[in-house]
Amino acid sequence: MREQGNNHKYTARGVDRIVFFSDAVFAIAITLLALEIKLPEEVDLNSNSNLAHVLGSMFPQFLAFALSFLIIGVFWSSHVRKYRALIRYDQLFVMLNLLLLMLIAFMPFPTSLISGSPTYISVVLYSSVLVIIGGMSALNWAYAVKNRLVDTTYAKSNYTREFRGPLIMALVFFMSIGIAFINPSLAMWSWLLLIPALFYFRQK
Repeated sequence: MREQGNNHKYTARGVDRIVFFSDAVFAIAITLLALEIKLPEEVDLNSNSNLAHVLGSMFPQFLAFALSFLIIGVFWSSHVRKYRALIRYDQLFVMLNLLLLMLIAFMPFPTSLISGSPTYISVVLYSSVLVIIGGMSALNWAYAVKNRLVDTTYAKSNYTREFRGPLIMALVFFMSIGIAFINPSLAMWSWLLLIPALFYFRQK
């Protein structure tokens, strides 16, 4: 069934396909994060002391994995809430969603860079990707609401929350880019601001 309005062709068919495809991309991105964690080829798995030393040296990789897993999980959770209210779509919405998913799928790469010794370039790249993801997520939602692609009742009661959440995350990572000029490690610690920022946001 198609409707004409605001110079867009809307369709209610295929909404589930968009949701399922999006979920698959999020799932694959999270899975690829784990695949980036690899033991050095020369490690002796039969030596407890050697294995313990190697695993200890890999702690930054585990930390980077956990960080990106949680961040992607937060975006996926937001994506689920918003797309549960999706009732139709148009071609521009599909393209915006694809751009967002492309960035999510790219996340394992910058994650692998910060899993070693953090450098200015690796921290800035990681932060920049998440700034763009946050902006794209907010833009995607604003477009869907403006063009009435989502359930009106949900849009009215949740517009501000779903719009501000991604922007708050983007702001934290944007600030860390400036801090990275001074100290890349300090910039990574500044990401902890996400915890109180999102907690405060959830209370609003």
